[in-house]
Amino acid sequence: MQFIRRPDSNNRMWSLVVAALLGLISLSQAAFGLDPMGQAIDVDQVSTIEPLPAHLTFLSGDDLYAGQIITTGPDGQVQILFKDQTKMVIGPNSQLKLEEYLLRADNSVVSFAVGALRGTFRFIAGESEAGAYVINLPVGGIRGLVGAFDFYIDPVNGNEVVWMLDGAAEICDQNGECVLLQELCSFGALSPAFDPMLFEPESSDMVLSTSDFPYVWSQRGLRHDFRLPVTFVCAWMHRLDRPATFSGIGLGAEPRERERDPKD
Repeated sequence: MQFIRRPDSNNRMWSLVVAALLGLISLSQAAFGLDPMGQAIDVDQVSTIEPLPAHLTFLSGDDLYAGQIITTGPDGQVQILFKDQTKMVIGPNSQLKLEEYLLRADNSVVSFAVGALRGTFRFIAGESEAGAYVINLPVGGIRGLVGAFDFYIDPVNGNEVVWMLDGAAEICDQNGECVLLQELCSFGALSPAFDPMLFEPESSDMVLSTSDFPYVWSQRGLRHDFRLPVTFVCAWMHRLDRPATFSGIGLGAEPRERERDPKD
């Protein structure tokens, strides 16, 4: 006697559900952007992206689309290479939204916009005009970007600090008040509590920790093309090699002096 095994209806149902989910993921990627903005060149530790790619895991080499949100954990890090050769690093405990990316035929950018929501980042401008780049922040934005800088967004008090490592950039608050950063190793600061502020490289009014700007202190975890030789100079000028606590950016109070090393 020959037995004919009937298909398991539960297995068939799950197969259909999985196929439908994969189809929705592919459609969602197409809806968020017809063409990828770039690639996640390197994805370290616990980092997630929404919506997920078709293989359901965020991996190095994945294409990135407008509308996706990247979130890193305490040890997470993502290095991104955009099509116009712009580079970004998303550091630990950070979140970035890919907002807009329009390319010309020569792969230069007509419009580039990302939203940095919290955490620490590095930005290195690519081969497009400065006016094409915009980084939106919770209490303002960075625009007119030429060169490279690191920046930090405090998730507790909303303070935002930009550390200029090469070139120039303008930081503006939500009321349109702006300051121009163009001196090597200088700082710009935004806060819900005051107008945009500019700080000299050796200013004692700014107290930072290495966790706020980890890539100025050490670039060992970065690919070589994401590293900047000037960071050594900036770390030395600001004495970032000394333990410090992020004290905010004034907020109308008297500046807090950094503790001096007895060897000075």
